[in-house]
Amino acid sequence: MPDELHGSFDKLLEALAEAFSPATDYEHLLIAQLAHVEWDIQRHASMRDASIRGRLFHEVIDAFTGQKTSNFEELSREAKPRTHLPDVELATKTARDLLSGNKAEVARAKKVLAGRDIDLQILLSRAHLNASGYGMHDEKVIKLTGQRRRMLEDFQRIVSARKANEHEPA
Repeated sequence: MPDELHGSFDKLLEALAEAFSPATDYEHLLIAQLAHVEWDIQRHASMRDASIRGRLFHEVIDAFTGQKTSNFEELSREAKPRTHLPDVELATKTARDLLSGNKAEVARAKKVLAGRDIDLQILLSRAHLNASGYGMHDEKVIKLTGQRRRMLEDFQRIVSARKANEHEPA
């Protein structure tokens, strides 16, 4: 994927191998499968979160302008002639600041929202409800997390059995 760091999967695989110390080829295979599951969990969680962030951006603009925006265009066709209005510009800047990750910009955006009596918690709730793909990615994270738990349990059983067999006299 374009936003994934090259070599990140290999680092994850190495970290899991170091943490679990697989001793047999089959244990190495299980760790590789576990790495793929973990990788998929991270991907789906990232896509789920990006969906919410994208929807929150539009919820902020909606709250400022009273116009409905979509995930695919900045403003609806009816609102496009009004894009020069200060509210739209301020709404866009506030939305970008809110999602920037920069503490000062986030604080500034929250202050602007509060100054307009716009409840951030309501916007966040709407973003969660209306985020495209959110449910699918969240369900996938839940399913994969269960799969990861079962794989870890299986791995521990296999290692315990191997160690028990190693300590039995021949």
